Amino acid sequence: MNPRNWLVLGTLPIVLGVTTPYWSPMRQWSTTATAATLQDPSAIQKNEVNLDQLAGLADIQDILDLMNDRYVEIPDMELVINGGIQSALEKSHPFNSWLSATDIKEEDPGVASVGMTLIKRGIYASVLAVVPGGPADRAGIRPGEVIRRLNGLSLNKMSAWKMQRLTKGPVGTELEVQRYPKDAVEPVKTQLKLEIPRVSPLGFQTSPRGSLITLSDLKPGRDKEFSALLGRLTPNQPLILDLRNSSEGTPQVALNIANLLCSEGLFATLRTTNKPDVNLTLTPSSPRPTMKFIVIQDATTSGVAELLASALKRHGKAKNLGGRTAGLGVALGRFPLSQGGALELVMERWTGAGLEKLDQTGVNVDKPIKDFGPQDRLLDFILDNLNDVTQGNKAS
Repeated sequence: MNPRNWLVLGTLPIVLGVTTPYWSPMRQWSTTATAATLQDPSAIQKNEVNLDQLAGLADIQDILDLMNDRYVEIPDMELVINGGIQSALEKSHPFNSWLSATDIKEEDPGVASVGMTLIKRGIYASVLAVVPGGPADRAGIRPGEVIRRLNGLSLNKMSAWKMQRLTKGPVGTELEVQRYPKDAVEPVKTQLKLEIPRVSPLGFQTSPRGSLITLSDLKPGRDKEFSALLGRLTPNQPLILDLRNSSEGTPQVALNIANLLCSEGLFATLRTTNKPDVNLTLTPSSPRPTMKFIVIQDATTSGVAELLASALKRHGKAKNLGGRTAGLGVALGRFPLSQGGALELVMERWTGAGLEKLDQTGVNVDKPIKDFGPQDRLLDFILDNLNDVTQGNKAS
């Protein structure tokens, strides 16, 4: 046998990658992602494998052999295999990632970041959300922009895991972002310096006509902050909840906030591989407030924020304004591979209170609005121009 073939054959266990899976605590995607409690691995049962579905593995081995033996140049087999695996994973979900043994050994990049969440879109990435006041925001980067390179590296065959790591690191580290601003024909290079994210309190504005709370995340503790703010609201006047640019957090915090504003009912359904569906229910300790609710959302509203948007619409009688949410209501699990690497796979899908498939379609709006104007004028804008919507939002 050609000695080079040992390289090919040695990679087959990586392609197959079947070892005993384990659950790891969910990573919060400063994306997309989001956190959920994963369940005991001892209850996981193996799927019965349809051998017909695996017949193509023989072709995979043949292709690798031919690349190794017959390609006009000596190929970089690691590049071939890595790119093929990652491409296949991303076709199922953009959060799926293959981590090589080298990736696993990399040190934690640190907590400093550029303040933006990216999501893979094939050969490029798009900006899902931008942290207000962070480096990306100050540089003018906006949600929806196309990102082609980070530090000169193409995102084509880069995993979501690797891509997110590039946006983090030691304080002061520079990151060059090649991006396409809105309506741009040519890419623009922007230098960003990583910094420690500022933990800011919930945004709060109030007037005699109503109140506005901005929920930029749903991390632990936000539910307690939210509860404290309820006592400062203008009595019997509309409450506006801004869920734009919100993605991080836990389902439990979203549920706790929903319990303060909603009536009893289904909050969400969590569907996990080889497990019975888990239904989370609303159990408010007091009757639903009689005030009118308005939810502002768009494509930057993702993950756990979508759970809250759906519950408020279904059980809080809210009017949802803006645009459809991102449709990224999922949780990730990590599985080790025999060669020292790992797979990060979407292992949980969420269905909202309104039975929306939050991993696909997201939460729709009652009234689409593209531009709400500046943030410091948001409360007045809603109350001045959307009075017809608030009047139609009657408590029951």
